[in-house]
Amino acid sequence: MSKKGKVTAEEKFLQAYDANVKDLWRYAYFRVSEQELAEDLVSETFMRAWDKYRENPLEELRPLLYRILHNLIIDYYRRHKATTSLEEAPEVTYDSNSQLQAKLELDETLELLVRLPEYYQQILLWRYVNDLNITEIAKISGKTQSSIYVTIHRALKILKRLKEGNDHV
Repeated sequence: MSKKGKVTAEEKFLQAYDANVKDLWRYAYFRVSEQELAEDLVSETFMRAWDKYRENPLEELRPLLYRILHNLIIDYYRRHKATTSLEEAPEVTYDSNSQLQAKLELDETLELLVRLPEYYQQILLWRYVNDLNITEIAKISGKTQSSIYVTIHRALKILKRLKEGNDHV
């Protein structure tokens, strides 16, 4: 804190870093599936956010951080359109039936999720993986809160149909 007990811009930014770095990394890792790349993207996110924050300190940094990271991930995929084969994926072992069951359920959900349009995937990831609220998602996406509610409802409805075996998206 500054001498007068007021939180400086730097301190506020560091607090935002501490509060968001793990969630941002998890989101990036979920999207790119590479630990080092996720770390690099999150680092770049904070560097870009700091540049913007120094020019214009914001009350809420979280939406800005997610917007920057989202754009960096899109840029990454535009530059690297190669895919990874299943043979290259690391093998994972489980020590109990409950862990295996949870993994199988997660795999099934992820398989269904990737069948959704990209926009629906993105909104569901922000909402349920990163636990962002509707207001934050609206700020990140540039959509209205009503639009976000409708998108989540539609995406979940499609996931339910897919899970029931109806292949129509």
